[in-house]
Amino acid sequence: MLDTQFDVPARIVPRRGRGYERDRKSGGLLNAQQENVSYKYAGGGIISTDEDMVHLGHALNSGRLLKAQTLRELYRPQLAADIQYPPAARQRAEEAKRPVPKPPRQALIVRINDDGRGGVYSQHGGSVKGSLSQYSNFSRDGIVVALHANAWVDIDLQEAAETLAKLALGDAGATNEKAK
Repeated sequence: MLDTQFDVPARIVPRRGRGYERDRKSGGLLNAQQENVSYKYAGGGIISTDEDMVHLGHALNSGRLLKAQTLRELYRPQLAADIQYPPAARQRAEEAKRPVPKPPRQALIVRINDDGRGGVYSQHGGSVKGSLSQYSNFSRDGIVVALHANAWVDIDLQEAAETLAKLALGDAGATNEKAK
């Protein structure tokens, strides 16, 4: 993971991506305002590449990075099972005429989702400075997907990651509850 580091805006980072936002009037792209993310170094503010994120997932899956007991704690749901899905997400699903998904199980750093085949996968996504990212780890199947988009667009990166995993699995398929 040689391309992963804390995001220090003043530092020169070769090939650093730049995020964009849509202009509300024209619909054109504008440079996103730069942000000092050092306030969240304890839980974020790190820049990486998709390749490094895939390496991280495979290192976790193989046991090279953390002991099995530590992984179990990492993936243990931290919130009660009866927590309601966030209202904004419910509204987006209803407006898109999609079923409202079951609330994800929030573990440390990642959410745990059903894969539609009797298993689970972990995922974490986020946005900052006009860019989006998604990490999905189908550890049972040895599939790790990492995606970045440098503009806030109407693309659901979690859904895109699930689709890529499903393609990699062939007929076995991998789906989330929202795809049902």
